[in-house]
Amino acid sequence: MAIMVSATLYPVLYVFSVSISSYNAVVANKVILYPIGFSLNSYKTIMADSAFYTGYANTIGYTVVGTIMNIVFTVLAAFPLSRREFFMRKFFTVMFLFTMFFGGGLIPSYIVATRIGLLNSRWAMILPGLISTWNLVLCRTYIMSLPEELYDSAKIDGCTEFRFIPTILFPLIKPILAVMVIYYGVGHWNSWFNALLYLTDITKHPLQIYLRKLLIQTSNELAVSATELQSTLQVRYCAMFVTVLPIMAIYPFFQKYFTKGIMIGSLKG
Repeated sequence: MAIMVSATLYPVLYVFSVSISSYNAVVANKVILYPIGFSLNSYKTIMADSAFYTGYANTIGYTVVGTIMNIVFTVLAAFPLSRREFFMRKFFTVMFLFTMFFGGGLIPSYIVATRIGLLNSRWAMILPGLISTWNLVLCRTYIMSLPEELYDSAKIDGCTEFRFIPTILFPLIKPILAVMVIYYGVGHWNSWFNALLYLTDITKHPLQIYLRKLLIQTSNELAVSATELQSTLQVRYCAMFVTVLPIMAIYPFFQKYFTKGIMIGSLKG
């Protein structure tokens, strides 16, 4: 466990140390674990770029709206598939599982997306991956583990399915919801390929596209665009650290639900 933790934390610590170390220490390759010297010029360079704020705002919007829609539609699909009295339950389950192993490919997906009007639309970052089959199976398995008496008592009290889901089901499946929030949220936060395919307007690009451009452009281009630049490597590492920081800060709050949701879903399956 110590080896795994070290292998996971060291890259993050190294990136942070390089981003705040002095220029001379970075150029001399003296930074190995902890910062040497102190400089915030790389952070000033990033903060002075308006494209950084635009990408950050877009990513937050895509993550929040996308995750909420992912959760709602996944639960709406998982709930009927968990009901044994639903006569087409097996058919639709097989249809969903089929998409885990077979897909149309990049070109058919692009044609479908453009034909339904997703080209240069913000919905292109959300709708193509609206439901993950893996998350759907996890949610369906978890719902099936709930006592059947809950549904019977709710029906006796006159509760419909559309009222049952938000008032009774959602509070009972918090662990698996937390798991899906992490899966969907991290997926949206790291998403860049759909933006590269469908978004031509740079004002709609997420933060990952900004980071990608920053990582692949040449040092000369960086020197021209950033007057306070002292080290291109520091700027790149600064951008990477700022990008992963929100996920690192939010994840601990879902940790207790994450383990419980995964274990209960797997054991009851």
